[in-house]
Amino acid sequence: MATLRDFAPRYTHLVPLVHFLIVFDRADQQVVTAERFVDGELAAERYAAMEREHGNEPNMEIVLVGSDSIETVRRTHGNYFGDEAGLPFRELVS
Repeated sequence: MATLRDFAPRYTHLVPLVHFLIVFDRADQQVVTAERFVDGELAAERYAAMEREHGNEPNMEIVLVGSDSIETVRRTHGNYFGDEAGLPFRELVS
């Protein structure tokens, strides 16, 4: 019987995954928090903390995105990168 691994692409090298935690206020159209993590477990812990802190606020959007770079996140999650919203991400590019 075939398994998922049989259909998964074979990669000869993998790009390290970086995690970006974004807390976005939809009402103000502003990023409240933007953090970068290389440790996935730490990123998940911080995400859970932000969910506890802001989870009951209907205008708050809390996302944890795994990507190869902030540039990719800009392409895939462009709604967080308006003129004002993108300011906290400048420090994440380095």
